[in-house]
Amino acid sequence: MKKVLLIVMCVAMCACSQNKKKNAQEALFDDIHQTYVESIKYQGIVLDKDIQTLDVYIKKGEKITDMTVLSEDSRCVQVVFNDYQRIYNIFFPKGEKILTWGKDGIKTSERAVNLNLIYE
Repeated sequence: MKKVLLIVMCVAMCACSQNKKKNAQEALFDDIHQTYVESIKYQGIVLDKDIQTLDVYIKKGEKITDMTVLSEDSRCVQVVFNDYQRIYNIFFPKGEKILTWGKDGIKTSERAVNLNLIYE
C-alpha cells in the first residue's frame, strides 16, 4: 500500500511540475510577444514591399518634431518625437531608394507609403 501511495505521489508531483513548466513557458511566450508588439508599435519596423499604409503611434503628450533620413543611401526614415526623446525607425528593403518624406507619407523609388498618425 505504501508503494502505491508513493507512486501516486510521484505521478502527482511530476504532473504538477509539468504544469508549472508549461505555465512558465506560456508566460515567457506572452512576455516575448508583448515586447515584440511594443517594439513594432513604438520603436520601428522593417516594411514589406506590399505595405502601402503604416500606422505611427503617438503617445499622449508627444508630438513629431522632425522626420529625417541620415544619408542619401539610407534605407531608414526616422520619425523624431519631442526633440529626440523617442525615435521611430522605418526601414525599407534593400534596393528601395527614399525620395521624399513628411507627415503625409514617404515616397520611394518603388512606392508611396501613407502614414496614419494615431494619437493615443
